[in-house]
Amino acid sequence: YYKLINNITISSEGSSIYEQWEPRAEFSGTFDGNGNTISGDMIVKPNNSTTQYAGFVGYNFGTIKNLTIDAYVGIENSQDDCHVPYLGGIAGANKGTISKCYVKGTVIAPFSQYGCNTGGIAGFNFGGTIENCINYASIYGSEYNKSDIPAYVGGITGGNTVNGTASGYIKGCTNNGKIEGAINPKDGTCYSGGIAGKNFRSGESTICYIINDCIN
Repeated sequence: YYKLINNITISSEGSSIYEQWEPRAEFSGTFDGNGNTISGDMIVKPNNSTTQYAGFVGYNFGTIKNLTIDAYVGIENSQDDCHVPYLGGIAGANKGTISKCYVKGTVIAPFSQYGCNTGGIAGFNFGGTIENCINYASIYGSEYNKSDIPAYVGGITGGNTVNGTASGYIKGCTNNGKIEGAINPKDGTCYSGGIAGKNFRSGESTICYIINDCIN
């Protein structure tokens, strides 16, 4: 269990977040922001080609709550070396619970070559719960040179789907940010939306992909 006692300001001037604040690749505990804010530059420089998930944490399996991120959240890369397909203000991907979190500033994933899944709260929601969160940030996701892999860009999450029998659940969330998705070459596919870029569905009636009481 982690509890943030004060606001924190970080800076990436002259380096990258991997030298100043390396996000945990997987998080499975409880992080209580206690109403505090982490602000500054959260520019992730992938340390190798296996870096898949980026944000405040990489992949959330636990609970993150009561936290505000007011930052430039991005990936330091060129169009030739981006190996980060999942980027979110709170988590690159979510299988746990994200509650009462707020993201301000910018979340940007340019030139992704291995899939683009970008969201204000989570890059992708794999059967997790995102509840009572607000995105104020501008969200930009761009996929480069992969016409066979769609891009997913959303104010709360790039995509919402299930994990086994666990439903992807987004409830009581609001997007107040600008959403922009792009893909190159132009014959590719980009899904963008105020809450989710795409809400996936299953033919099995017992498995649901739920978006409820949300505002864009």
